[in-house]
Amino acid sequence: MTRLGEAEWATALLCRAAEAARAAAGRVEPNPLVGAIALENGEPVGQGIHEYWGGPHAEENALLDARRQGRKPDAMVVTLEPCSSKGGNKKRGPCTQLLLDAGIRELVLGSLDPDPRHAGAGIEQLRAAGVLVHGPFEIPQVQNLLRRFHCGLSRKRPWVVLKWAMTLDGKTGTRTGSSRWISGKPARVWAHQMRAECDAVMVGPGTLVADDPELTVRHVEGPQALRIALDPEGLLTPEYRLLQSLDKAPLLVLRGEDGASSLPSEVEQEFLPTLASAVGSHRTLDMGAALELLWKRGIRRLLVEGGGGLAAQLVEAGLFDAVAVVVAPKLAGGRWARTGLAGLGVADMAESLPLEDLRCGQLGEDLLLEAFRHEDEAEAGA
Repeated sequence: MTRLGEAEWATALLCRAAEAARAAAGRVEPNPLVGAIALENGEPVGQGIHEYWGGPHAEENALLDARRQGRKPDAMVVTLEPCSSKGGNKKRGPCTQLLLDAGIRELVLGSLDPDPRHAGAGIEQLRAAGVLVHGPFEIPQVQNLLRRFHCGLSRKRPWVVLKWAMTLDGKTGTRTGSSRWISGKPARVWAHQMRAECDAVMVGPGTLVADDPELTVRHVEGPQALRIALDPEGLLTPEYRLLQSLDKAPLLVLRGEDGASSLPSEVEQEFLPTLASAVGSHRTLDMGAALELLWKRGIRRLLVEGGGGLAAQLVEAGLFDAVAVVVAPKLAGGRWARTGLAGLGVADMAESLPLEDLRCGQLGEDLLLEAFRHEDEAEAGA
Protein backbone atom coordinates (compact mmCIF):
# COMPACT_ATOMS: atom_id res chain seq x y z
CA MET A 1 0.00 0.00 0.00
CA THR A 2 1.29 3.47 -0.90
CA ARG A 3 1.29 6.41 1.48
CA LEU A 4 -2.07 7.53 0.05
CA GLY A 5 -3.67 4.45 1.55
CA GLU A 6 -2.68 5.55 5.07
CA ALA A 7 -5.75 6.91 6.82
CA GLU A 8 -3.97 9.81 8.52
CA TRP A 9 -2.38 11.12 5.31
CA ALA A 10 -5.53 10.56 3.26
CA THR A 11 -7.67 12.34 5.86
CA ALA A 12 -5.33 15.33 5.96
CA LEU A 13 -5.53 15.74 2.18
CA LEU A 14 -9.31 15.32 2.16
CA CYS A 15 -9.68 17.98 4.88
CA ARG A 16 -7.61 20.37 2.78
CA ALA A 17 -9.72 19.67 -0.31
CA ALA A 18 -12.97 20.01 1.65
CA GLU A 19 -11.96 23.36 3.12
CA ALA A 20 -11.21 24.71 -0.35
CA ALA A 21 -14.53 23.40 -1.72
CA ARG A 22 -16.58 25.43 0.76
CA ALA A 23 -15.62 28.64 -1.06
CA ALA A 24 -18.09 27.74 -3.84
CA ALA A 25 -21.15 27.54 -1.56
CA GLY A 26 -24.02 29.37 -3.21
CA ARG A 27 -22.62 29.03 -6.75
CA VAL A 28 -22.68 25.28 -7.49
CA GLU A 29 -26.01 24.17 -6.06
CA PRO A 30 -27.93 21.96 -6.66
CA ASN A 31 -24.65 20.22 -7.45
CA PRO A 32 -22.55 19.22 -4.42
CA LEU A 33 -19.51 21.08 -3.18
CA VAL A 34 -16.42 19.16 -4.32
CA GLY A 35 -12.69 19.64 -3.84
CA ALA A 36 -9.77 17.78 -5.42
CA ILE A 37 -5.98 17.64 -5.13
CA ALA A 38 -3.72 16.29 -7.88
CA LEU A 39 -0.51 14.53 -6.81
CA GLU A 40 2.72 13.49 -8.49
CA ASN A 41 4.88 10.90 -6.77
CA GLY A 42 2.80 11.35 -3.61
CA GLU A 43 3.15 15.14 -3.35
CA PRO A 44 0.40 17.71 -4.06
CA VAL A 45 0.99 19.55 -7.35
CA GLY A 46 -2.46 20.98 -8.14
CA GLN A 47 -5.74 21.84 -6.48
CA GLY A 48 -9.24 22.51 -7.78
CA ILE A 49 -12.87 22.88 -6.75
CA HIS A 50 -16.19 22.84 -8.55
CA GLU A 51 -16.51 26.63 -8.74
CA TYR A 52 -19.93 27.29 -10.24
CA TRP A 53 -23.01 25.58 -11.69
CA GLY A 54 -22.23 24.21 -15.13
CA GLY A 55 -18.50 24.89 -14.80
CA PRO A 56 -15.52 22.51 -14.79
CA HIS A 57 -15.56 19.87 -12.08
CA ALA A 58 -13.03 19.81 -9.25
CA GLU A 59 -10.97 17.07 -10.88
CA GLU A 60 -10.73 19.08 -14.11
CA ASN A 61 -9.53 22.17 -12.28
CA ALA A 62 -6.99 20.23 -10.19
CA LEU A 63 -5.48 18.69 -13.32
CA LEU A 64 -5.40 22.08 -15.04
CA ASP A 65 -3.67 23.64 -12.04
CA ALA A 66 -1.00 20.93 -12.08
CA ARG A 67 -0.42 21.25 -15.82
CA ARG A 68 0.03 25.01 -15.54
CA GLN A 69 3.02 24.24 -13.32
CA GLY A 70 4.44 21.75 -15.80
CA ARG A 71 3.56 18.74 -13.65
CA LYS A 72 2.13 15.37 -14.69
CA PRO A 73 -0.04 14.03 -11.86
CA ASP A 74 -0.41 10.30 -11.32
CA ALA A 75 -2.85 10.36 -8.37
CA MET A 76 -5.92 12.30 -7.27
CA VAL A 77 -7.61 13.08 -3.96
CA VAL A 78 -11.28 13.99 -4.35
CA THR A 79 -13.99 14.56 -1.75
CA LEU A 80 -16.74 12.93 -3.85
CA GLU A 81 -16.82 9.94 -6.14
CA PRO A 82 -15.97 11.03 -9.71
CA CYS A 83 -19.00 11.20 -11.99
CA SER A 84 -19.33 8.49 -14.62
CA SER A 85 -22.63 9.12 -16.39
CA LYS A 86 -23.24 10.77 -19.76
CA GLY A 87 -26.10 12.67 -21.38
CA GLY A 88 -29.31 13.80 -19.69
CA ASN A 89 -28.98 17.22 -18.05
CA LYS A 90 -25.22 16.89 -17.54
CA LYS A 91 -23.16 19.91 -18.55
CA ARG A 92 -19.74 18.18 -18.38
CA GLY A 93 -18.32 14.88 -19.54
CA PRO A 94 -17.63 12.01 -17.10
CA CYS A 95 -14.71 12.63 -14.76
CA THR A 96 -13.84 8.94 -14.66
CA GLN A 97 -12.74 9.06 -18.30
CA LEU A 98 -10.99 12.38 -17.69
CA LEU A 99 -8.89 10.81 -14.92
CA LEU A 100 -8.04 7.76 -17.00
CA ASP A 101 -7.04 9.89 -19.98
CA ALA A 102 -4.82 11.99 -17.69
CA GLY A 103 -2.91 8.92 -16.50
CA ILE A 104 -4.27 8.85 -12.94
CA ARG A 105 -3.44 5.46 -11.43
CA GLU A 106 -4.33 6.03 -7.78
CA LEU A 107 -7.32 7.71 -6.12
CA VAL A 108 -8.21 8.75 -2.58
CA LEU A 109 -11.99 9.04 -2.18
CA GLY A 110 -13.91 10.94 0.46
CA SER A 111 -17.49 9.81 -0.17
CA LEU A 112 -19.49 7.73 -2.58
CA ASP A 113 -22.05 9.56 -4.71
CA PRO A 114 -25.17 9.98 -2.50
CA ASP A 115 -27.42 9.62 -5.54
CA PRO A 116 -28.47 5.93 -5.53
CA ARG A 117 -28.63 6.00 -9.34
CA HIS A 118 -24.87 6.55 -9.55
CA ALA A 119 -23.38 5.43 -6.20
CA GLY A 120 -20.36 3.19 -6.76
CA ALA A 121 -20.48 3.34 -10.57
CA GLY A 122 -17.50 5.68 -10.90
CA ILE A 123 -15.31 3.65 -8.55
CA GLU A 124 -16.26 0.45 -10.35
CA GLN A 125 -15.17 1.93 -13.68
CA LEU A 126 -11.87 3.17 -12.29
CA ARG A 127 -11.04 -0.11 -10.56
CA ALA A 128 -11.93 -2.04 -13.71
CA ALA A 129 -9.37 0.13 -15.54
CA GLY A 130 -6.67 -0.72 -13.00
CA VAL A 131 -6.82 2.39 -10.79
CA LEU A 132 -5.96 1.77 -7.13
CA VAL A 133 -8.81 3.30 -5.09
CA HIS A 134 -8.50 4.09 -1.37
CA GLY A 135 -11.58 4.80 0.68
CA PRO A 136 -14.19 6.06 0.99
CA PHE A 137 -12.98 7.99 4.05
CA GLU A 138 -16.31 9.45 5.16
CA ILE A 139 -14.97 12.04 7.58
CA PRO A 140 -17.26 14.84 8.94
CA GLN A 141 -15.55 17.55 6.87
CA VAL A 142 -16.45 15.67 3.69
CA GLN A 143 -19.98 14.75 4.75
CA ASN A 144 -20.76 18.39 5.63
CA LEU A 145 -20.16 19.33 2.00
CA LEU A 146 -23.06 17.10 0.95
CA ARG A 147 -25.82 18.27 3.33
CA ARG A 148 -27.67 20.41 0.80
CA PHE A 149 -27.10 17.90 -1.97
CA HIS A 150 -28.68 15.15 0.14
CA CYS A 151 -31.69 17.38 0.79
CA GLY A 152 -32.10 18.28 -2.87
CA LEU A 153 -32.12 14.66 -4.06
CA SER A 154 -35.62 14.14 -2.67
CA ARG A 155 -37.09 17.23 -4.37
CA LYS A 156 -38.36 17.49 -7.92
CA ARG A 157 -37.92 21.23 -8.32
CA PRO A 158 -35.03 23.55 -9.18
CA TRP A 159 -32.61 25.03 -6.66
CA VAL A 160 -34.15 28.48 -6.13
CA VAL A 161 -32.06 31.58 -5.34
CA LEU A 162 -33.91 34.76 -4.35
CA LYS A 163 -31.96 37.90 -5.31
CA TRP A 164 -32.62 41.59 -4.81
CA ALA A 165 -30.78 44.86 -4.33
CA MET A 166 -31.89 47.26 -1.61
CA THR A 167 -30.92 50.44 0.18
CA LEU A 168 -29.49 50.42 3.67
CA ASP A 169 -33.02 50.98 5.03
CA GLY A 170 -34.34 47.94 3.16
CA LYS A 171 -36.02 49.54 0.12
CA THR A 172 -35.94 47.94 -3.34
CA GLY A 173 -37.54 51.02 -4.90
CA THR A 174 -38.78 54.46 -3.95
CA ARG A 175 -42.38 55.38 -3.11
CA THR A 176 -42.92 56.02 -6.84
CA GLY A 177 -41.37 52.69 -7.87
CA SER A 178 -38.05 54.07 -9.11
CA SER A 179 -35.22 51.55 -8.71
CA ARG A 180 -32.48 52.43 -11.24
CA TRP A 181 -29.96 52.23 -9.95
CA ILE A 182 -29.85 51.09 -6.34
CA SER A 183 -26.50 49.33 -6.59
CA GLY A 184 -23.26 50.29 -8.32
CA LYS A 185 -21.64 48.87 -11.45
CA PRO A 186 -19.66 46.08 -9.69
CA ALA A 187 -22.88 44.74 -8.16
CA ARG A 188 -24.63 44.83 -11.51
CA VAL A 189 -21.76 42.91 -13.10
CA TRP A 190 -22.08 40.33 -10.32
CA ALA A 191 -25.83 40.08 -11.02
CA HIS A 192 -25.17 39.32 -14.67
CA GLN A 193 -22.62 36.67 -13.66
CA MET A 194 -25.34 35.11 -11.50
CA ARG A 195 -27.65 35.00 -14.53
CA ALA A 196 -24.97 33.31 -16.62
CA GLU A 197 -24.51 30.64 -13.93
CA CYS A 198 -28.20 29.66 -13.79
CA ASP A 199 -30.42 27.68 -16.12
CA ALA A 200 -33.21 30.26 -15.89
CA VAL A 201 -33.99 33.69 -14.44
CA MET A 202 -37.51 34.61 -13.34
CA VAL A 203 -39.48 37.76 -12.50
CA GLY A 204 -42.99 38.23 -11.21
CA PRO A 205 -45.69 40.48 -12.66
CA GLY A 206 -44.92 43.37 -10.31
CA THR A 207 -41.29 43.62 -11.41
CA LEU A 208 -42.33 43.02 -15.01
CA VAL A 209 -44.51 46.14 -14.98
CA ALA A 210 -42.43 48.35 -12.67
CA ASP A 211 -38.95 47.69 -14.09
CA ASP A 212 -39.55 46.33 -17.60
CA PRO A 213 -36.39 44.19 -17.38
CA GLU A 214 -34.62 42.51 -20.28
CA LEU A 215 -33.01 39.78 -18.12
CA THR A 216 -30.20 39.05 -20.58
CA VAL A 217 -26.52 38.49 -19.76
CA ARG A 218 -24.70 41.62 -20.94
CA HIS A 219 -21.89 42.72 -18.61
CA VAL A 220 -20.02 39.39 -18.61
CA GLU A 221 -19.23 36.57 -21.01
CA GLY A 222 -21.51 33.61 -20.53
CA PRO A 223 -24.52 31.68 -21.77
CA GLN A 224 -27.96 33.26 -21.89
CA ALA A 225 -30.34 31.75 -19.37
CA LEU A 226 -33.96 30.99 -20.16
CA ARG A 227 -35.96 34.09 -19.20
CA ILE A 228 -39.22 33.38 -17.40
CA ALA A 229 -41.98 35.96 -16.92
CA LEU A 230 -44.89 35.24 -14.59
CA ASP A 231 -47.93 36.83 -16.13
CA PRO A 232 -51.10 35.41 -14.56
CA GLU A 233 -53.29 38.30 -15.69
CA GLY A 234 -51.99 38.88 -19.21
CA LEU A 235 -50.11 42.14 -18.60
CA LEU A 236 -47.24 41.42 -21.01
CA THR A 237 -47.54 43.21 -24.35
CA PRO A 238 -45.17 43.47 -27.35
CA GLU A 239 -43.79 46.83 -26.11
CA TYR A 240 -42.00 45.20 -23.15
CA ARG A 241 -38.24 44.70 -23.39
CA LEU A 242 -38.60 40.94 -22.87
CA LEU A 243 -40.46 40.73 -26.16
CA GLN A 244 -38.25 43.29 -27.90
CA SER A 245 -35.19 41.07 -27.23
CA LEU A 246 -36.37 37.64 -28.40
CA ASP A 247 -33.31 37.47 -30.66
CA LYS A 248 -30.99 37.69 -27.64
CA ALA A 249 -32.28 35.00 -25.28
CA PRO A 250 -35.17 32.52 -25.05
CA LEU A 251 -38.36 33.52 -23.23
CA LEU A 252 -41.02 31.47 -21.46
CA VAL A 253 -44.20 33.17 -20.26
CA LEU A 254 -46.21 31.45 -17.51
CA ARG A 255 -49.88 32.46 -17.71
CA GLY A 256 -53.04 31.72 -15.77
CA GLU A 257 -54.83 28.67 -17.14
CA ASP A 258 -57.93 30.71 -17.95
CA GLY A 259 -55.99 33.58 -19.57
CA ALA A 260 -56.33 34.53 -23.20
CA SER A 261 -53.08 34.78 -25.16
CA SER A 262 -52.26 38.05 -26.89
CA LEU A 263 -48.56 37.33 -27.43
CA PRO A 264 -46.74 36.71 -30.71
CA SER A 265 -46.80 33.11 -31.89
CA GLU A 266 -43.01 32.77 -31.46
CA VAL A 267 -43.29 33.33 -27.68
CA GLU A 268 -43.45 30.08 -25.76
CA GLN A 269 -46.22 29.96 -23.16
CA GLU A 270 -47.40 27.57 -20.46
CA PHE A 271 -50.71 27.85 -18.62
CA LEU A 272 -50.89 27.08 -14.91
CA PRO A 273 -53.47 27.10 -12.10
CA THR A 274 -53.93 30.39 -10.24
CA LEU A 275 -54.47 31.05 -6.55
CA ALA A 276 -56.04 33.90 -4.61
CA SER A 277 -53.37 36.34 -3.44
CA ALA A 278 -52.80 36.74 0.30
CA VAL A 279 -52.65 40.50 -0.30
CA GLY A 280 -55.12 42.30 -2.58
CA SER A 281 -57.67 40.92 -5.00
CA HIS A 282 -55.39 39.78 -7.84
CA ARG A 283 -54.52 36.18 -8.69
CA THR A 284 -51.10 34.56 -8.46
CA LEU A 285 -49.73 31.47 -10.16
CA ASP A 286 -49.41 28.20 -8.30
CA MET A 287 -45.64 28.27 -7.77
CA GLY A 288 -45.47 24.63 -6.75
CA ALA A 289 -46.90 23.72 -10.15
CA ALA A 290 -44.60 26.24 -11.85
CA LEU A 291 -41.44 24.79 -10.30
CA GLU A 292 -42.55 21.24 -11.08
CA LEU A 293 -43.03 22.28 -14.70
CA LEU A 294 -39.56 23.85 -14.83
CA TRP A 295 -38.01 20.73 -13.31
CA LYS A 296 -39.59 18.59 -16.01
CA ARG A 297 -38.12 20.97 -18.61
CA GLY A 298 -34.62 20.35 -17.22
CA ILE A 299 -34.26 23.56 -15.19
CA ARG A 300 -32.09 22.77 -12.18
CA ARG A 301 -30.91 26.20 -10.97
CA LEU A 302 -33.33 29.13 -10.97
CA LEU A 303 -32.56 32.76 -10.16
CA VAL A 304 -35.57 34.79 -8.99
CA GLU A 305 -34.94 38.53 -9.42
CA GLY A 306 -38.17 39.81 -7.89
CA GLY A 307 -40.33 41.26 -6.97
CA GLY A 308 -41.21 41.27 -3.32
CA GLY A 309 -44.57 39.62 -3.86
CA LEU A 310 -43.11 36.64 -5.73
CA ALA A 311 -40.30 36.30 -3.18
CA ALA A 312 -42.82 36.32 -0.34
CA GLN A 313 -44.95 33.68 -2.07
CA LEU A 314 -41.93 31.39 -2.47
CA VAL A 315 -40.77 31.93 1.12
CA GLU A 316 -44.21 31.31 2.59
CA ALA A 317 -44.52 28.09 0.57
CA GLY A 318 -41.01 26.91 1.48
CA LEU A 319 -40.02 26.92 -2.19
CA PHE A 320 -36.60 28.56 -2.00
CA ASP A 321 -33.07 27.52 -1.03
CA ALA A 322 -30.85 30.60 -0.83
CA VAL A 323 -31.04 34.38 -0.61
CA ALA A 324 -28.53 36.82 -2.15
CA VAL A 325 -29.00 40.49 -1.25
CA VAL A 326 -26.97 43.50 -2.38
CA VAL A 327 -27.12 46.34 0.15
CA ALA A 328 -26.25 49.82 -1.13
CA PRO A 329 -25.12 52.61 1.23
CA LYS A 330 -28.19 54.72 0.47
CA LEU A 331 -31.37 55.73 2.30
CA ALA A 332 -34.68 55.95 0.46
CA GLY A 333 -37.36 56.01 3.17
CA GLY A 334 -41.07 55.86 2.49
CA ARG A 335 -43.75 53.83 4.23
CA TRP A 336 -45.07 52.57 0.90
CA ALA A 337 -41.73 52.05 -0.82
CA ARG A 338 -41.07 48.52 -2.10
CA THR A 339 -39.15 45.94 -0.07
CA GLY A 340 -37.41 42.72 -1.07
CA LEU A 341 -39.95 40.58 0.74
CA ALA A 342 -43.57 41.72 0.62
CA GLY A 343 -46.73 39.76 1.52
CA LEU A 344 -48.36 39.80 4.94
CA GLY A 345 -45.21 38.88 6.85
CA VAL A 346 -45.12 37.28 10.28
CA ALA A 347 -47.06 38.62 13.24
CA ASP A 348 -44.41 37.87 15.84
CA MET A 349 -40.61 37.97 15.50
CA ALA A 350 -40.47 34.49 17.01
CA GLU A 351 -42.15 33.30 13.78
CA SER A 352 -39.43 34.75 11.53
CA LEU A 353 -37.62 32.28 9.30
CA PRO A 354 -34.03 31.51 10.34
CA LEU A 355 -31.33 31.31 7.67
CA GLU A 356 -27.90 29.75 8.03
CA ASP A 357 -24.31 29.95 6.79
CA LEU A 358 -24.35 33.75 6.34
CA ARG A 359 -21.64 35.02 3.98
CA CYS A 360 -20.58 38.62 3.50
CA GLY A 361 -18.69 40.20 0.63
CA GLN A 362 -17.93 43.53 -0.97
CA LEU A 363 -19.01 44.62 -4.45
CA GLY A 364 -17.48 48.05 -4.93
CA GLU A 365 -19.22 50.29 -2.39
CA ASP A 366 -22.05 47.78 -1.92
CA LEU A 367 -22.32 44.88 0.50
CA LEU A 368 -23.26 41.37 -0.63
CA LEU A 369 -25.08 39.17 1.89
CA GLU A 370 -25.79 35.53 1.10
CA ALA A 371 -27.51 32.93 3.31
CA PHE A 372 -29.21 29.57 2.96
CA ARG A 373 -32.53 28.21 4.08
CA HIS A 374 -32.02 26.39 7.36
CA GLU A 375 -31.45 22.69 6.79
CA ASP A 376 -34.19 21.63 9.23
CA GLU A 377 -36.69 23.83 7.37
CA ALA A 378 -35.49 22.58 3.99
CA GLU A 379 -35.85 18.93 4.96
CA ALA A 380 -39.35 19.54 6.31
CA GLY A 381 -40.41 21.15 3.03
CA ALA A 382 -38.57 18.79 0.69
